[in-house]
Amino acid sequence: MDNDSGALILLIVLIVSAFLLILIRLAVFVNNFGREKQYLLSEMHRAADYNEYRYWRRELRCHYLCLIPFVSERNVLKIYRVFFRRAKHEEKRSDGILHILAPSVIGICICAVSLCGASWAWFTASTYAGTTAVKTPESYELTVISVTDSENQIIAANAAGEYSLSGGSYTVLLSAAGTSGATGYCGVMLDDKPYYTKQIFAGDTFKFTVTAAGAAEITLTPKWGSCAVRDESNAIVNDGGIAALQGGGKTADNAANAAPSERSAEQDEPNGVLPQDETSVEDISVPAKTDDETEKTDSSDETGGAETQVIENN
Repeated sequence: MDNDSGALILLIVLIVSAFLLILIRLAVFVNNFGREKQYLLSEMHRAADYNEYRYWRRELRCHYLCLIPFVSERNVLKIYRVFFRRAKHEEKRSDGILHILAPSVIGICICAVSLCGASWAWFTASTYAGTTAVKTPESYELTVISVTDSENQIIAANAAGEYSLSGGSYTVLLSAAGTSGATGYCGVMLDDKPYYTKQIFAGDTFKFTVTAAGAAEITLTPKWGSCAVRDESNAIVNDGGIAALQGGGKTADNAANAAPSERSAEQDEPNGVLPQDETSVEDISVPAKTDDETEKTDSSDETGGAETQVIENN
């Protein structure tokens, strides 16, 4: 580790030294260039005639052309003829310093940008890879401490995890343990009707009572997390209670729903039904007529027929 730090410090010192040396050389070059330019400009201003003026102007332009890479005093005249060739009939025009310096400035800018990019890539490159923290699930455990009756007798669960209640009041005690802030709840199945306790946080206890009018079955299922199907109708609060009015798989709600049906069935029964101990219609026998009653009936029939005939004649 110390060797790596020493090598890094040495590398930084070398880079800083080279950068300072470049700055010094650049300052010296700019100073010399400026002094030479001032000298040529002064000679141009002191020119006696136009030919002498053109001569110093050519020297000034060559001085600027020397800023281009690979252009020196030996080949600057050739470059000058390429850039400043002018026809004989062309009129005199002012010096174009900007278009002379433009290639040099562009080249310097490109070199500076390349140098900065290479330096930045060198010092920022790294093999380090960031790690992502993985959060493990919270530890939570909800335990059924006891299920006791009104006489504090513990009720044991059967092999299926169900508690058999024979009527009366029973107390269920739950305890939660785990990571601080972890929460869960307990699902309660009382005679096929689901209930859900309120959220039980780690380190808390939860107690509620179960009242059964007869034989009933209750199942307790501890669960981790939040309950999404709990509402006011099936929620169990701490120190609260639930009730099963009838045994044999019928809870208080089922019994309440069944009562109106039974009452409506009683109302639908007909009022004229005979008791079972009375004689039915089929069992009533009609006595046979005697001879005298038969003769009276025949005579009455004849009399009625005669009266009918008289009425028709009239």
